[in-house]
Amino acid sequence: MKTSKRLLRYFLPYWKRILAGIVATMFVGFCETMFASGCGILVDGLTTISANVKNGRGILAEITIVNQRIKIFDITISGYDQALMFVFLFALIVFGLVVFKGLFVYGKEYLMASVSQKVLRTMRNKIYSHVVYLPMQFFDREKTGATMNRITYDVSNIEYCFSSGISLVQSVVFTIIFLGYMFFIQWELTLFAVIMFPIAGYIIKYFSVRFRAVNKRITEHLAVVNSYILEALSSIKIVKSYTREDYEKKRFHDKMNKHYDFSMRSVRLTSFLKPINEILSLGGMILVIGFAGYRMINGQMNMGDVTAFIVLLTLAYKPVKGLGDTPNVIQRALASADNIFSVLDRQPELRPGFNGKIEIGKIKGEVIFEDVQFSYNGEDIILRDLSFKVKPGETVALVGPSGAGKSTIINLILKFYLPNKGKILIDGINILDITIKSVRSQIGIVPQETILFSGTIFENIRYGNLDATELEVINAAKAAYAHIFIKNLPDGYQTEIGERGVKLSGGERQRISIARAILSNPRILVLDEATSSLDSESETLVQEATENLMRSRTSFVIAHRLSTIQNVDKILVVNEGKIVQSGNHQDLINQEGLYKNLYQRQFH
Repeated sequence: MKTSKRLLRYFLPYWKRILAGIVATMFVGFCETMFASGCGILVDGLTTISANVKNGRGILAEITIVNQRIKIFDITISGYDQALMFVFLFALIVFGLVVFKGLFVYGKEYLMASVSQKVLRTMRNKIYSHVVYLPMQFFDREKTGATMNRITYDVSNIEYCFSSGISLVQSVVFTIIFLGYMFFIQWELTLFAVIMFPIAGYIIKYFSVRFRAVNKRITEHLAVVNSYILEALSSIKIVKSYTREDYEKKRFHDKMNKHYDFSMRSVRLTSFLKPINEILSLGGMILVIGFAGYRMINGQMNMGDVTAFIVLLTLAYKPVKGLGDTPNVIQRALASADNIFSVLDRQPELRPGFNGKIEIGKIKGEVIFEDVQFSYNGEDIILRDLSFKVKPGETVALVGPSGAGKSTIINLILKFYLPNKGKILIDGINILDITIKSVRSQIGIVPQETILFSGTIFENIRYGNLDATELEVINAAKAAYAHIFIKNLPDGYQTEIGERGVKLSGGERQRISIARAILSNPRILVLDEATSSLDSESETLVQEATENLMRSRTSFVIAHRLSTIQNVDKILVVNEGKIVQSGNHQDLINQEGLYKNLYQRQFH
């Protein structure tokens, strides 16, 4: 119920459209009721005429509809012309009812579909808007495919749920209208007919509980499958280079077999529910028709009443029969809604205690760590009482073995995480007190693995400053030594670079990344050694571009090759979460320690 209520809130803003759709549904029901009543009148008239013709009385009929001794309808047909007119008028009325019904069917479908699409748009916008503001811990723990699943598959299930909900409302409205008119015709027979409705409702409720559990497993496992697909396809070069196609194929087949098992549980439940529903609906109709025949033989009903009653009964049982699929769809949607709300309930970065309140302007770039301790999971300590100071405009290299804590230092400066203990000061202000946006707007990043977006080169460079002019974008590209190769491309700055920039070389991608950082004009720069995987020509250009970028900025360089950091102002050697050495290259090479050992391994 809690999930259902939360889901309902997304539909409440559109209650006027939903109400109008329900009203349109009522008119559709009235049209079908009038059609059933008309069928009864026609059958009654034609049956009487046929009997009189056979008995030699000619074309003669008196049609009277009486309910509780009150005359509702009375017409006498005598002769060929009146009989023909009766049939013609009936056909005209039926055609009018069909047209009238069609207009309301269009209105109902359009109104309800528009509500469904509006809710889908709102939910997808809300989920994505929430996800992009979630802290890095969420992305560390949650698989990307699972998050994608929430925005696509789970939200689509909500659409199916709404469609089923509309079908359910429509079924209720139709059933009330049809049963109301059936009570009007023969209340005793109607009471006999409705016995089947609570039985069907109980069976549907019984199966709903089981559908909910099965569909929760299906949605959870589908998220696992989507994560696997995303991971495998994004790493396809590794898969092919190690010729692991058969291995990956088997892994995928195993996951799909498991998903198949879960899906078949749902199929078995649905398949079992449908014939039970069929037996209830058809069995109930047969009993009612038999009882109606008994009443007609005893003179308590005429042929027209029986015909109208059977048509209405068929129309009334049709929505009940259609409810067989509803529990599965609704429970699948509720399971998806649980997944969606589990994401929306995560605390975003922009929360008290994490975001801070101070908006800092342009900073000088001083960074100080004071006895900083940090753990990602609260158990394994990554940084231990770490302290250092970086002056404005100083270039500092972070050196150390893998897992020493170099990237964690950068993550803390970017405020992706908060220290468990100690202080991080930027221009003397505790980073806890500074807003996330004003911290990160001061920092530019050039990662080792260049991250570009599908789109044009211009769009990728301008990502560093969305307010930049075309001239500013070009000047940034020139400073990154990217302008010449860009101008030589067929579409220049408007060249589409493909997913993750696959149409460009490694050096070209790296220079675009540097141009993007230059355009953002950061006071603090982070370089995750950008030239480690480039050829010598590209490396030279990227190094020159990097020097332009670092000029007059506080820079942190995560060093993988020690040959690239021999001219930096300071080197911090990090090992097991502590700074074990500090100094310039010459100082550190002249003393025994980790730096000298690392240097000797690379050059000897």
